[in-house]
Amino acid sequence: MGNPIVLTCANHKGGSGKSSLAGSLISALAEQGFRVLGVDGDMQRNLSTTYGLREFGKEKNLYRAIEDLDEKDDFNGADYIVSTEYENVDFIVSHEDMALLETSLMLKMAERERYVSKLIDSINETQDYDFIVFDTNPTLGVLNFNIFVASNHIIIPVECSAYGVDGLGAILKFYKNTRRVNKDLKIGGIVMHKVDIRKSIAKDAIEVVRDMFGDIIFNTMISIDTSVEKSQWDEIPLLYHTPDSRAAKQYRQLTKEVLAVVGKQSVVQK
Repeated sequence: MGNPIVLTCANHKGGSGKSSLAGSLISALAEQGFRVLGVDGDMQRNLSTTYGLREFGKEKNLYRAIEDLDEKDDFNGADYIVSTEYENVDFIVSHEDMALLETSLMLKMAERERYVSKLIDSINETQDYDFIVFDTNPTLGVLNFNIFVASNHIIIPVECSAYGVDGLGAILKFYKNTRRVNKDLKIGGIVMHKVDIRKSIAKDAIEVVRDMFGDIIFNTMISIDTSVEKSQWDEIPLLYHTPDSRAAKQYRQLTKEVLAVVGKQSVVQK
């Protein structure tokens, strides 16, 4: 049915803000009238928890879906989707069994890099999403390779710190390697994340990234905001939890930039 745009938030550096970015993009796209499927590709389940789906996932989860691709003759990717209480937002959640998925994919003999693509193809047969947004785990392994192969655009959050900037080289090399399989994959942009402009190190980090990757850096930066942690604690997405917070407004502005990159216009005017 559909031909959704697949966005993946990725960085192998832990603490870069992947889950916050993915969750807020999902919320902001849904606010704009798009139908969105979030997919949690991290065994830590932060994205699933953000949307109040902590108790889901025993039978319907990403690990089970990929395993059942081989095991079920009547496989239907839509069977692994769970609804949320938020308009326009559905999910495929993570589960603790995700720890087994890297090994499982490694042992598959044929097209092991295309299992996530096959899952999306199956979902598209019966569902009509505008966007699919992936959160990823902080590794450069087979699962993330699968997700990159299935994606249209990679969005990279970079923490404004020396270590955060230092990790960019590896994720960009991983992206280039993936393009050997998915030649249409693009970097949607780099997001400067957890910015405290009062600190000189943050200013230095911003300048370093701009000097290296100026043409693919989003103009919108995401500031440090305690509302983000509070919303995570309450297991409510930021844009619904504290819609007028500084970070929520920044994520909405960032989403407008993302829409421009992928060539989409908002369904509703905000």
